[in-house]
Amino acid sequence: MRKNFSLYLMATTLAAGSAALTGSSWADNPIKAGADQVQKNLTNEQNPQMQPADDTTAKEVHKMLSRVINDAYTRGSFDNVVGYLSKEDRDRIGKAASQKYDDLDGRINEFRKDFHAKYSQDFDIKWEHIKDIQVFQGSDKNHVTVSLGTLGSNSMKGAAEKAVNGTATGGDVADAMGRTLTLNLTNEGTLLNAWRIKLPEALTGAQLKDAWLRKLTLFDESKAKWPADVNEAYRQSARQVFDALSTSQMASEK
Repeated sequence: MRKNFSLYLMATTLAAGSAALTGSSWADNPIKAGADQVQKNLTNEQNPQMQPADDTTAKEVHKMLSRVINDAYTRGSFDNVVGYLSKEDRDRIGKAASQKYDDLDGRINEFRKDFHAKYSQDFDIKWEHIKDIQVFQGSDKNHVTVSLGTLGSNSMKGAAEKAVNGTATGGDVADAMGRTLTLNLTNEGTLLNAWRIKLPEALTGAQLKDAWLRKLTLFDESKAKWPADVNEAYRQSARQVFDALSTSQMASEK
């Protein structure tokens, strides 16, 4: 799992380079040096936030996130999604969580029809679909960080593997391009853990709904490019939700 995540980060680092990896020695390439530094940072004992959480915590987080994703793709369940946010976020959003959003419900309905038409099954993501997501320790036992690099793209993973063995081309660099997403979670439970997502800024309920509607609309309208593998489709679907929850309102409006 750790190796896969390292590959994902290397792919993102590779994409940041401006030169294609043709006609040069990979061993001496400065982009590889940057990728190696990312790998080194992952194992830096001085940075506790980059240490993997224990397996029990990771599984708890994966299961919680799978419920968030299913609710995000279910009509009339926006309030359930808000219920998985931190208390500060829930209190700020308030009654907006329970409002009826016809535009969002309409798009969800279209997405579910399109998903069923392509994969002959109703949308129902399981935690196993996203179990390769890395969960890292936070500042203490009640905080974790979920970091997603190129989740949901076998082509990106393949590009990263080529980067490691030195066979990447300019086209592979393009495939490797992707933005790292980060979710910060806090445990609000007492006897039992109850992980909740902390939004990146003080969004209102309407702003959060609009951010998710934009991501969902773009994803559904690109259905012609959805992967043939339904498991890969679930992972790409998960990324859309994480993107909406980890993107600031200012950035999402650009």
